Amino acid sequence: MTNALFTWCKLNPIISYKQGMHELLGLVLFVVYSEQAQGILEIAEDAAQCLNILNDPNYIEADTFWIFKRIMELGMMEMFQPVVSNKPKSQKDKLFSWETERNDLVNQDKSNEENASPILKRCHKIHHRLLKAIDKDLYDHLEEEKIEPQIYLQRYIRCMLSRELSFPNTIIVWDSIFACIG
Repeated sequence: MTNALFTWCKLNPIISYKQGMHELLGLVLFVVYSEQAQGILEIAEDAAQCLNILNDPNYIEADTFWIFKRIMELGMMEMFQPVVSNKPKSQKDKLFSWETERNDLVNQDKSNEENASPILKRCHKIHHRLLKAIDKDLYDHLEEEKIEPQIYLQRYIRCMLSRELSFPNTIIVWDSIFACIG
């Protein structure tokens, strides 16, 4: 896993490594490892030979890397881009000030804002459009409590629900997602 993440980070220095990437890669590694042909299969000899080549244990690391790379290319890479802020840097005299700045991210949909990062846009779209349409009471409660969408959605999106679901259910959900992307 370390080699695969290191290689990916070297190929993508702007994003590099971010928390959550190892969880995506770990799930891919588990699936690739578990796909090795076990025992005697009752299939044609040429099909068995092909299956053995495709699932060669000597290439688990490379296979895992290339699958992870493809997942990142399919849209996950932009979810790990830094959240860009237009706020000016703090001045020394404001360093220990008790004054607080207004947080303009709360209660405003930033899904179409140019300066917002892709992860921020996605979080705001899910919160302000989808959640509002599906569960208005929950949406209103989160708005009333001023809970920013990225606080609870960023991990869900970046880790593709791998922390929230059981391992077998995560594999089922991922299988469905990748089947739809096709």
